[in-house]
Amino acid sequence: MKMSLQKIIFLFLAFFILSCHGSKVKDENTKAQNLQDGLKKSNAITAVDSTKHTTEKLKRLYLKYKKPIEGFHIKIGWTPYESYEDCSVGLATFFFENRNGCRFSIIDSAFLSSVLINKDKKKEIAYFKEDTLIYIEYPFKSNREIIRRDVPFSFSDVDFDGKKELIMTVFGEGQRHTDVFRIFKLDSVGNLVKRSKQVTYQKPYIDFDGFTKFDKKNKTVTNTFDGGADNSSYETFVSESGIAENNKFRLKHIVEYINGVKKIYYTRDKLTERTDYLKHDFDNR
Repeated sequence: MKMSLQKIIFLFLAFFILSCHGSKVKDENTKAQNLQDGLKKSNAITAVDSTKHTTEKLKRLYLKYKKPIEGFHIKIGWTPYESYEDCSVGLATFFFENRNGCRFSIIDSAFLSSVLINKDKKKEIAYFKEDTLIYIEYPFKSNREIIRRDVPFSFSDVDFDGKKELIMTVFGEGQRHTDVFRIFKLDSVGNLVKRSKQVTYQKPYIDFDGFTKFDKKNKTVTNTFDGGADNSSYETFVSESGIAENNKFRLKHIVEYINGVKKIYYTRDKLTERTDYLKHDFDNR
């Protein structure tokens, strides 16, 4: 039976459409596979780069003190990130270890030192090819001041209880560019006391800086808050019964000058109405 011309034309068009569709599907599948392969390749490169980045060892400068200080062997691991004409600054970790086997570390995010002054002039950063160890001397000297201001750390009895605390110096970060001092309590064998019992961020320790005055005879410490020639305040604490565990200080008085006029806001026997909030703040820390 002969096919009519109409049927032949219909079958030819159907075959042509199916062929085009199959070719299009194949092309789409090929594109999809190529895209998937490309993504896999891209991810592999990213993973390698990421792994390389996270495992790359930063170059560090190690400063190690030649002799023990207050029974502690001390080393500083330092990664300078910026240099000036006479000093460098960078992230540092202080490692402390004593003969009792006590070990702890303290981080200073902006440790400043003149030990390393070589620098990449284009990038203005300190540089050295590999981890480097430098032995340094701790400058021992007789000093009547309770807190030394010439070293990055020291040990001293800042609360007059007969036991020395660890003092970390933050150079130039205080009011009027004075230094700030962070105080850490140590236990009887040389460990840092628990964080919950530390005094570092309690009054009056939190405000220790270059303006702080210590009176060893009367066991008092006075923090100054400089507001200008005619406006300033002074908080005086005395080492007695204490505010909290490990904090032996009690607020004695606050003296404030407003426009050159002296006003005493707090004494042991009298609390003025103007500063009721101060008693709550100080006595409950």
